[in-house]
Amino acid sequence: AERGDVDGAEGYLTSLLQRRLVPTLPVFNTLMKSYAKASSVVGVEATMKRLQAQGLQPDIASYVIMMDVHSEAGDTRGAVDVLRKLSHSRIEPSVTSYNVVMKAYAAQGDVRRVQTMLSEVRSMYQHPDVISYSCLIKAHAQSGDSAGAERALEEMKQSDVAPDIASYATVMQACVKASNPGRAKHWLDVARSENLKPQLLCYSTLLNGYAQCRNVVAAEELWETMNSMSMPRDVISFNTLLNACARGQQPDKAQHWLRNPPLGMAPNGRSFNIVINAYSRAGNNAAAHQLLEDMRLTSIKPDVVSFSGIAAEHERRGDW
Repeated sequence: AERGDVDGAEGYLTSLLQRRLVPTLPVFNTLMKSYAKASSVVGVEATMKRLQAQGLQPDIASYVIMMDVHSEAGDTRGAVDVLRKLSHSRIEPSVTSYNVVMKAYAAQGDVRRVQTMLSEVRSMYQHPDVISYSCLIKAHAQSGDSAGAERALEEMKQSDVAPDIASYATVMQACVKASNPGRAKHWLDVARSENLKPQLLCYSTLLNGYAQCRNVVAAEELWETMNSMSMPRDVISFNTLLNACARGQQPDKAQHWLRNPPLGMAPNGRSFNIVINAYSRAGNNAAAHQLLEDMRLTSIKPDVVSFSGIAAEHERRGDW
């Protein structure tokens, strides 16, 4: 079921029936989970009907699986319909069931509907958890309201719900999206002061914020901080550093970092393209051509992006 192996799960169910054993509700829920992992809304719904045909009543887990598969398929209305069916059954909806729907609304940036769901949870004398508030934070972030995301985080704390590192990462993303890396750094510092361990996502988000604002100095300082922490970095964060140098019109610094990647990590085609195009925009086609040759020596095949920057600079100079 965890692998989404529907045929395997169905095979076990068939084996049970052949032995004249009566499948229980957990068996059907496991089968539903396998269909959900395979992203099959039809399979989940059909399994729900099969368990009911056996005289079994779905439990909270059954409904949550159904809501989740609708949500993952982008069918928010379908997830809400399942939640309403749960509400009208004899089973009291859990915070987890509301969280599934809130996640779907959050992905759409629908702050109002997330807040409505939170109000419903409170009306049942239940307490929203870290996932609930994180959905509200994400909804604000998706809608481009960084101030709203920050308020949601403060509301979370005031409700005695401790934010996790994912909560802070989402607020940081909202701040960067609003071109405010200073606030993103503030929340990174807050997370560290609360003894949370920021993940690569947090640092990469802040690095991207500095790149967008062309703040090469801050980007390099952050990269050195990550280095001093022995933080594992991927090629995406590495390329973000190169992009910060390129956007800041400092191709020599971009090349310096290209020549000095983190231990165990090799630059990719995009890494070279960033620096090649940075030199081309600076009018230094000799350096751009040299990097193109270096790129070939690393067995990375240049693509259309590799040549287009150089060609564009030749065109600007009338060098046909």
